[in-house]
Amino acid sequence: MKKFLLLVFIFLSTGIVLYIIPITQGKTYIIKSNFDNTLSSFNKPANWEKWHPFVRTLSARNFRAYKFMRDSLTHNFKFINSPDSMVVEAINPLLYNIEQYNERKVSSYTYEIIPSSSTNSITVRTIEKVPLLLYLFAFPNENKGEKSVLALKAFLENEKAFYGYNIQIEKVRDTVFAVTRLTIFKNNLFKTLPKEFSKIDTYIKEKNLIQKNFASVSYNSKGDDSLELILGIPVSKFANGDNDIKCVSIPKGRMLTGNYQGKFGEREKIYETFRKYVRDHYLEDVGAPFETYLNNKLPASDSDIVQFKLYYPIR
Repeated sequence: MKKFLLLVFIFLSTGIVLYIIPITQGKTYIIKSNFDNTLSSFNKPANWEKWHPFVRTLSARNFRAYKFMRDSLTHNFKFINSPDSMVVEAINPLLYNIEQYNERKVSSYTYEIIPSSSTNSITVRTIEKVPLLLYLFAFPNENKGEKSVLALKAFLENEKAFYGYNIQIEKVRDTVFAVTRLTIFKNNLFKTLPKEFSKIDTYIKEKNLIQKNFASVSYNSKGDDSLELILGIPVSKFANGDNDIKCVSIPKGRMLTGNYQGKFGEREKIYETFRKYVRDHYLEDVGAPFETYLNNKLPASDSDIVQFKLYYPIR
C-alpha cells in the first residue's frame, strides 16, 4: 500500500511540476489572402468579431452585455462580456499580444504578421506559452492561438465569408439587348422605370422578339441631382430601332456576378465590395455594371426590398 501511495504521489507531483513549467511554442501558417485584408482583420477591432472564435462567442451569448472598448493611448482594445473578456495589445501593426480570460482560465498568445513577396498569400505566426504537460501530451482545445489563427485562415480563404457575397466570374451569355438610354432627375427614378420598361415590352412584341432574361438597369450618377439610365431586356435577335429603343450587342467577355437582397437604397455596399474584389484580384473593370431584377420586379422606393443579380464587366 505504501508503495502504491508513493507511486501516486510521484505521479501527481510530476504532473504538477510539468503543468507549472511553461514552454513557448511557435507555429506559422500560410494564408491565401493579400496583406491588406490580413492586416485589416487585426488592426480594425470591429473585424475581430467576424473571425475570432472567442470574440464571436461573446457577442453571440449575450449581445446586450457585450462591450467593446478601445484605449487609443496604449493601443489596446478589449472585448468584454462579464466575466469573460479578451484584451488585445497592438505592439505595432504587425504584432499583437492577446490575453484571453474565460472559465477562470487565462490564455496568452501572440500573433505576428510576416509580409511575403507573394501578392496572394501571407504568413501569420502564433507564439503561445503552454504548460509543458499539455505540450508533451498534445491536449486538444488548449492552444487558443492555434485555434484562432486557423479560424482566421478559414475566414480569409472563404470568399463568401470575407466579402459577404458569393462572387463568381461568368462568361457573358446574353449579348443582344433591347435598350433605351435617358437622363432623369433622381427623384423621378421610381416613376420612370415602369413607364420606360413598358415601352420596351411593347417594342419586343411589335418586333416579334423573345425575352431571354429579366429586366436590367445600369445607373450612372450625373452630378447631385441626375441619373443616366440604360434600361435593357435581353432578346433573341436583332431588330430595327424604333424611336428611342434599339437593339445593341455587348461584347463576349467576363463578368463578376453576385446576388443582392436588401433595401434598394442600401445597395451601394455590393458595388463597394465588387470594387474591392477587383482591386484584391488585380482585375480591371471595363464597362458599366448593371442590375438584373429577379422576376422583373423593379424597385418602387429606396426602402423597397429588391433582389437582383449584379453584373460587373472585367478583364
